[in-house]
Amino acid sequence: MDRIYRGISTVSIVLTVLVVWTTVLIGCGVEELQPGVTLADVSNTPLTAGMIVSVGTLDNRSEKFRVLASDESTGYNVPADLIRLFDTRAAAEQFVRDTEGVLGATALSGAQALRVRSEPETSADVVYRLRKGEGVTLVSSLETPVTINRRTGVWYEIIAGGRHRGYVFGPLLRNKPGDSLDEMDDADEVENVLAIIGDQPWWSRPSQSVFGRGGLDLEMFRVTGDLFELRIGGDQWRLPLRDGEISWPHIVFSDAGIGVTIRDGETVDIRIETEETTAGWTFVPMEQMTWNTAWAEFRRRNALAEQLSAYSGRYLSSTYGELEIHEDGEISWTGSGIPAPFGLPTAGARNMRVLYTPRLSEAVSGEYEGGLMLSGIPGGAEPAFLVDLLPEAVRLVWLPDFDPASPQVSKPPRPPMVMYFSRIGDS
Repeated sequence: MDRIYRGISTVSIVLTVLVVWTTVLIGCGVEELQPGVTLADVSNTPLTAGMIVSVGTLDNRSEKFRVLASDESTGYNVPADLIRLFDTRAAAEQFVRDTEGVLGATALSGAQALRVRSEPETSADVVYRLRKGEGVTLVSSLETPVTINRRTGVWYEIIAGGRHRGYVFGPLLRNKPGDSLDEMDDADEVENVLAIIGDQPWWSRPSQSVFGRGGLDLEMFRVTGDLFELRIGGDQWRLPLRDGEISWPHIVFSDAGIGVTIRDGETVDIRIETEETTAGWTFVPMEQMTWNTAWAEFRRRNALAEQLSAYSGRYLSSTYGELEIHEDGEISWTGSGIPAPFGLPTAGARNMRVLYTPRLSEAVSGEYEGGLMLSGIPGGAEPAFLVDLLPEAVRLVWLPDFDPASPQVSKPPRPPMVMYFSRIGDS
């Protein structure tokens, strides 16, 4: 009996020790390792592109993985963008086979300020900009060729700056696998222009700041194919890039008297010098709209601005005070002593800017000329209204839920807060 008791005690001790060690291991955060592949050489470590490694959890503060080489017990902290994770080792091995000849190869940026994007498309976010001649490490290439600005090729997944993973359009890289000597030595400056300007429209800083107001000229340019298109108000130029004299970062179209200076990937200066005029502008990317959408929106806002300007004068509401519409497209509103729910001061506000931000759906546009938003009110309120221009009167309907970030007005508010102003004289 004593022997049985001693045996049971021994088992209990062993179980207790196991429980204690299990608790200690859990408390110490013993982690599961996952198969992964290094996408580039990792500085100050023996890890090179294409190695299959064991990867621990991600340190969110440093954005680095703890990585073990398959034949080592030493761990290395590796930037997350330099590691690709897989569910199985077989999947990791298949990735290495599929990317053979590309993974770990190097290439050079063929353009100044070349954009590295988060996804293989020109509308994706920019994660890094490459200097001309800056080296990158290739990770993989997409199978399907695409055509951008009349150049056809595939997108490459790359590592830039030693730790930034993203995508670059292949024709803008040099010295990549398969390039001929001619391609490697090509110094086509037109590609520099295409790489920086891209296929998005650019607008002048004044146009950017007053675009919402209407009644003003719009200054924009773009490159479509290899054609440089510039519009300044009612004037328009369409000039082949290859007809320009390119001496980086300057382009001169002598016959048109137009000079272009590409400052960086964020600003472009354009100067026009002719017998009639000398003027210059600084342009920035228009990322919110396409070229055609911008011009359609510009025409819509200008049309409403012209209508409102034709109604310049003084208007009176017995409830909401006096409204004055100025010929320059601004509005003054003198309150009647009744606080307006949309933030207009009781004493009123003078020379408020009119922004033609609201866009009306077909269901609403049949009843109203358009919509406007008032800016420049003391206190920061920016109320929006539907506008109905009547003979000798103006009717405004407040839009309490209007959001400038989503400017489409699909239906009028219910119940409407209608403000009716009768004309009482000229401005």
